[in-house]
Amino acid sequence: VYIFQREEGGWLQAARLERPASQRMTADGESLSASLPVFGTSVALNGDRVAVGSSTASADMTGSVHIFRRNGNEWQLEGELHSNLGGDLFGNDVALEEDLLVVAAPGTVQPGRAIVYQYDGTEWRALLTLEPDQQMASGFAGTVSLSGRFIAVSSPPVEGGRSSGGGVYLFEVHHNSRVSQVAVIQPDTPEIDSDFGAALHARDGFLLIGAPGAGAINDIPLSGKALIVTLEEGISSER
Repeated sequence: VYIFQREEGGWLQAARLERPASQRMTADGESLSASLPVFGTSVALNGDRVAVGSSTASADMTGSVHIFRRNGNEWQLEGELHSNLGGDLFGNDVALEEDLLVVAAPGTVQPGRAIVYQYDGTEWRALLTLEPDQQMASGFAGTVSLSGRFIAVSSPPVEGGRSSGGGVYLFEVHHNSRVSQVAVIQPDTPEIDSDFGAALHARDGFLLIGAPGAGAINDIPLSGKALIVTLEEGISSER
């Protein structure tokens, strides 16, 4: 993972982050890189912290997330998180803000979920797990985003009903660390192949939802669309 910093005249490479050396070699000095989950599957940056996801679809291998923190000109490993389930794509996406981290684990054979972690001043601890309010074999939490007290989690299409075009679950984090589901955001006209929620970005009270497969006309695909959602007392949407 490469970190660039804005300097006068352009963006310059400030750091290169790698999987800790102890995890790249066996006890005999053999390289494990080819068989390890892919370091840098996802990244999130907030202040002096970077979270790096390493996911894998292998049923006998678990994903991981490494959190680095800047100390002067150096980035040091602050925490390391692992899944306990192979094939759950743990680290497929990550979202980071202040002392909260959301890790997506959409799964291939495991049910999808998003795990929320909180930094307690010493280490990152699992706070809770977010799951859909309906049964899904996999795919929930393909993407995640975090802004203020809101967590957005994408959900795959479900055959039948208004949810057939997929949606985005919106959760609210309360002061006592309790989390409640406050909305399921869906396009006005669901499209099965829209991939609604393929990209999420929340910031400053707004949530941007990408649907790269939306807008097909007469089988000519992929003009793409995006939805902007305002996150306030209620949930209102703007096209």
